[in-house]
Amino acid sequence: MMCIDAMEMIPPEDWQAILGRFRRALRRNGLLYLTVERHAEELVRNRNEEARRRGLPVVDGEVLWEDSGYHFYPRMERVRGWLKDSGFTVEDDAEGPWAGYAYHHVLARLGT
Repeated sequence: MMCIDAMEMIPPEDWQAILGRFRRALRRNGLLYLTVERHAEELVRNRNEEARRRGLPVVDGEVLWEDSGYHFYPRMERVRGWLKDSGFTVEDDAEGPWAGYAYHHVLARLGT
């Protein structure tokens, strides 16, 4: 199963539900390939703080872009934890190339 350039639209409270749906759709030992969009941590933090100053109830990693709206940029440690909690084992991951932003590519296997 593949999920490319979509998870940044999922708020943090819904990640485990989405991963659970992926789990139900896969056979045992099935593979999940997903991308996690990455931006410089300082940029994400600044945008997040700006949203808080405007009174918006955002959590760390949530950003509102003027041209493309809501995005969520979780730290990869958190993504790995959500995958593990959902029954996946990360088999391989890599990030880049960076060009103002990058994608973290994750290949995870559904456990038995």
